Amino acid sequence: MNYFEIAIATFLFYNIRYLSFAYIYDLVCRNFFTKFKINPQSAKKSMIKKEIFWGCSVGLSYMPWMVLMVWMYRNGYTKIYSDVEQYGVIYLLISTVLVFVIHDTYFFWFHYLFHKNNTLKKLSQHKVHHMFHNPTAFSAFATHPSESFMELGFRPLILAFLPLHPYAIVAFLIISFILNCLGHSGYELFPSGFTKNPLTKFTGNSTHHYIHHTKTNYHFSLYFTWWDKIMGTEHPDYHEIFEQRASKNTISIYPLGFKVES
Repeated sequence: MNYFEIAIATFLFYNIRYLSFAYIYDLVCRNFFTKFKINPQSAKKSMIKKEIFWGCSVGLSYMPWMVLMVWMYRNGYTKIYSDVEQYGVIYLLISTVLVFVIHDTYFFWFHYLFHKNNTLKKLSQHKVHHMFHNPTAFSAFATHPSESFMELGFRPLILAFLPLHPYAIVAFLIISFILNCLGHSGYELFPSGFTKNPLTKFTGNSTHHYIHHTKTNYHFSLYFTWWDKIMGTEHPDYHEIFEQRASKNTISIYPLGFKVES
């Protein structure tokens, strides 16, 4: 494929993936998990249409970065390797986790500066994402293309410096996409105790990001919560708000495991 074809294919693939998954996820939540909705009111159709418009526009940001990454790969400027045995299975697993940790750090600081730095605030047009106070899964990628362009800069950087197998790359693309939709869905599916359990207290959830859409000076993380804890940007009532949202769930998490309530 030439680079123009790669750009067009990227745009089409992104939007097919975005629209199909967000639609299915939102449909399932609306039909089977109504009681877990964080904001009992349904999102307005006019706002959902805006989410979809901006979400689809993000495909424009993917195009130049994908062309660059393909060019980098074809010319030997990436650390992508094809033989698992070259670094071993343990490294494959560690590198997959490491991509999420690095991406979360990259995202946190850009997101933080989108709010705190006037220049980046104007360049990113981050206000577009904050149009949606009652987010749905469609809002996961509903940003201005200039913002998504800056956020996507992480991808060629990680490919240039960290050895990654295609398995790790595919795992990251799938899992990160799902987590982004889950975090923006507006439905809290995780059970009571999730935010304080030693195994899960540093991971994000829908309530965590929902608070950011209503209290914009808090919660800038993507997958984990440790940067918000370190930087003092975790909402003081976060755990209480989560418990209110998760109170209707019939599963509680205890320090040593899971227990189903009777």
